Amino acid sequence: MKIYHYTSIRNLALILHSKKMRFSRLDMVDDIEEAAYGSGQYRIKLGQYCFVSCWTKSNKENLALWNMYTNYRGVRIGIESVPFVTYKVNDKFYSLIDKKRHYDDDYIISCISCPAKLYDIKYVKDPEAEISKIVKQISNNALYVKRNEIGIYKREEWRIQEESRFIINVSPFDKDLAYRSISEDDYDITRIMKLDETVYPSLVRNKTIKKTFFDMPLDPVKLNNIEIMLGPMTDDADEIIVRSLLKDFPNAQIKFSKFKDKLRNHT
Repeated sequence: MKIYHYTSIRNLALILHSKKMRFSRLDMVDDIEEAAYGSGQYRIKLGQYCFVSCWTKSNKENLALWNMYTNYRGVRIGIESVPFVTYKVNDKFYSLIDKKRHYDDDYIISCISCPAKLYDIKYVKDPEAEISKIVKQISNNALYVKRNEIGIYKREEWRIQEESRFIINVSPFDKDLAYRSISEDDYDITRIMKLDETVYPSLVRNKTIKKTFFDMPLDPVKLNNIEIMLGPMTDDADEIIVRSLLKDFPNAQIKFSKFKDKLRNHT
């Protein structure tokens, strides 16, 4: 099954050059409401710990997406799902990251929280009500987080996007708080355990992390068979640029929007 991503020709150049695609932090995407709501009794703003790559499964051209993300002058990328490099965790689970657990400056990322799975957006009347149920307290110092429901609710007025997403979730920690009670001579396992202990207070405090995006590597086989559709208002120069960008991808297909020469430019 092919999936589709509408973007600018500039972004296409970056994708083809780096052979990666960007996962943006949820509190920085176009729908401000997605990260405006808190979840659970502490109103935890989970959007700052969630990173998304947005697609649509529909092979029908979507004029709203052409307009919103390309101003009719960009491209639509078509590629086989899942387009990213994946890593086998077990016979039933593949992840977008290769490490069981990785600690960065202020967050933890686990292969379990980054499934190689495309989630369909659920368009609902009251997204705040759904988001508020994602976090539940299970003890004085522990929370249960429904990670597979973070980043999947949008107001029903956005339904026109027919959106699906790949999602990466991370957990914040507080290094200063963790290391306050240990010495430099403590073993690494002790330091890691202390970091884990600060996840709960960091979530409760809505501790912001520095990370704002992940650039994830694309599967080279799928990338080599990429399909590029030129937008309704692209011109000959745009086509020349796109063909030049694809010169190292001999299996790539170029298509043209069925709305080419059928939209009036009012600018």
